[in-house]
Amino acid sequence: MVATFTVFHLISRPKVKSAHDLSVINGQLLSYSFHDGQRGWHNYLVQLAEYPTAFKIPADFLDCFQKSTFQSDMKSGDMLWVSVPKECEKSLNSDGRLFVFSIRTTSTTYLDERDTIKEYNSDFPLMMSVLFFLIGAALIMWRPRETPDFYK
Repeated sequence: MVATFTVFHLISRPKVKSAHDLSVINGQLLSYSFHDGQRGWHNYLVQLAEYPTAFKIPADFLDCFQKSTFQSDMKSGDMLWVSVPKECEKSLNSDGRLFVFSIRTTSTTYLDERDTIKEYNSDFPLMMSVLFFLIGAALIMWRPRETPDFYK
């Protein structure tokens, strides 16, 4: 089940192979919130004044994000540039959330698309899906078979 869901997710997500597949959006920083919860849960959101959409930093990208520098440098009203998949541009004026691949100002890069694109296109989730599928298949094939009571 997990393997099927992961493969479906990998197939249906926006295709981002290079920076050419991204659109750069700019605006004034309205707010941000960075929440880390239990069991690896993270919710990092950046809100620009010009868009109702919240820009989300995926958990997979957090190792690439300069969180403390962002928090010390940025204040409401500062200009910010974020990049999102071109396929998702139509969602900019919705109340939803869009994954960001880069966050920068004119002088500082807090999240670099070169790092995030590499992480986004990693084969690790696919390899784990195949591994889970094989383990599940092996458990089904080699489990002890019991004769149901009504056949005895």
